[in-house]
Amino acid sequence: MEKQFHRLLKRQLKKHFGDLSTIPAGMDDFLSSVSLAYSEFDLDLKHSEGILEISMRELFIANQELRSRAEESENEAESLRNEIGNIVDNINEVVFKTDLLGNWVYLNSAWKKLTGLNVEQSLGTFSLNLLNSNHANEINSDFTALLKSPNSEYNKIVK
Repeated sequence: MEKQFHRLLKRQLKKHFGDLSTIPAGMDDFLSSVSLAYSEFDLDLKHSEGILEISMRELFIANQELRSRAEESENEAESLRNEIGNIVDNINEVVFKTDLLGNWVYLNSAWKKLTGLNVEQSLGTFSLNLLNSNHANEINSDFTALLKSPNSEYNKIVK
């Protein structure tokens, strides 16, 4: 008579004993407990897989929500950049930014009004080349000191 063992245990027993009827007597209790352990492991595995599936769904939903929030934040930031850009472009003074080498990386529209030079053509050029030598030397000295200090802002009016 074939006993009701777990499928994996049956496969191992058939592999080693061939016919289940040739299993040595007295092993029934041991094999029953091994079969029970296999069954409990299957239940634990199914339970773990269920938890994993639920967690994956929750992570997917959270990821979608984060992507949505990130997109909203990007849209808000773009709107603020445009608004600030419009404000800065309507200021009558030149607002600029340079890289650490002193090349223009941003100039507002007042640049063209005050200098007559095209903003796009001026970007990437060395900033001090366009100032008279007295101002250029003074600003170069100020920038050198600024790079060595913890300050990150520099304001100067040049006429």
